[in-house]
Amino acid sequence: MDAKDALLCHDLKSERPDVSHGLPGYLRLVPILFYASVVGALVLGAWFYLGIRQATAGKEKWLAEDARQNQANQKLTSEMDAITKQNLRARDIVAWMEGAHAIQPLTVAITRSMDPSVTISELTITRNAEIPAQLYLGLKLNGAGPEQLERTLKSIKELSYRAYSAQQNKVKDSLDYRATLIWQNPNKQ
Repeated sequence: MDAKDALLCHDLKSERPDVSHGLPGYLRLVPILFYASVVGALVLGAWFYLGIRQATAGKEKWLAEDARQNQANQKLTSEMDAITKQNLRARDIVAWMEGAHAIQPLTVAITRSMDPSVTISELTITRNAEIPAQLYLGLKLNGAGPEQLERTLKSIKELSYRAYSAQQNKVKDSLDYRATLIWQNPNKQ
């Protein structure tokens, strides 16, 4: 296009008078404010994005800490359960030891309480596994009377045993005595 055609194009356009006058000066701030708000939105978007990333990282950190604390709590709980089981077992052993006194002093006391004319044909002492303080006594005497049995029970009582649920049978010259002996700690009130 040459200069002549450009002029010609201008000649086809009719001159118009200005219909309105220009915008006031303060409206020149509108595009500036628009671009400033776009930049501000970008800055705030970046700031919020970084905040979300930090919050997500913090959340993951606290979830990991929570999982670690839960694991430590479970470990402590299992240790406490083991200690409780061991404590219960120790209490059972203490109960057994309190009830499981030696049987030899009992047998010695029974044999020493016998008259020379009386013979022991059967002596059974059985410990109850569930209640160690109880002994089942089975005593069969030949040539014994009630006074011999009283002497024997007195010697048993001196060892802090109490006869419970006693059964006594006398057949001819034989005396059969069965009872549950319960040991009572003389030191306990």
